[in-house]
Amino acid sequence: MFQVLTNFIGAEEGAVTVDWTVLTAAIVGTGIAAVGLVSQGLSAQSNAVDCQLKGQLIQTGFEKTSFEMAFNGCLGNVRNSGPGKFEYSNEAGSDGEPGFLKYTDQPGRDWAIVEVGEADQSAAFGGTLEWSLKVFDGDASRWNTRPVATVVGNQGTVLRYRAPDSQRPGPEWTNYAIELSDQGGWTINDSGLPADNDTIKAVLADVSDIQFAVALKQGDYAEVVGLDGIKINNP
Repeated sequence: MFQVLTNFIGAEEGAVTVDWTVLTAAIVGTGIAAVGLVSQGLSAQSNAVDCQLKGQLIQTGFEKTSFEMAFNGCLGNVRNSGPGKFEYSNEAGSDGEPGFLKYTDQPGRDWAIVEVGEADQSAAFGGTLEWSLKVFDGDASRWNTRPVATVVGNQGTVLRYRAPDSQRPGPEWTNYAIELSDQGGWTINDSGLPADNDTIKAVLADVSDIQFAVALKQGDYAEVVGLDGIKINNP
């Protein structure tokens, strides 16, 4: 018996097979661990790419609309500047079709920042910037901040439109279509000075993003607001 055990320990036949089995098991185990580590991140990124592609307008000709943010099952390339909550809603939007951004207020000033895929929007000069707002919760009569939209240029200039009191949204969708020219009521940055056509053209030639104020109350007033129908239209 002792001799059999000695012969077994000293035998070299089959060693390669044993080593291969151990190494293969180690490689498989490492692969499984790596998949577990990256799968969540890859899933999030793939969903983000899918959402971006669904929400981005792709032109196939000389359409009037040069940019459109379509909320097709997700929020697309929209981010929040503040602490409020953004979520996708599959209720009917401003066009009657399912899908829009629903904002729930938190203390602070929130802007919906929409990244424009094509920076050169020069063709939109004389056209319109469109969006829609709706109040789902909150007393609109207590709103003390008017709807505001901004077009941010990559060179640092900001075009700002502040809606008059008569254009404050309510429990039904309120649609805005503001001319992208000196007739639209745009001002430069926070100066309050009117934007002339040369300034507007310069910003449209190199757009970074467009932003919409969604927190329209100051103070401890709860509000739920819908945002939809974001478009840049050529004339």
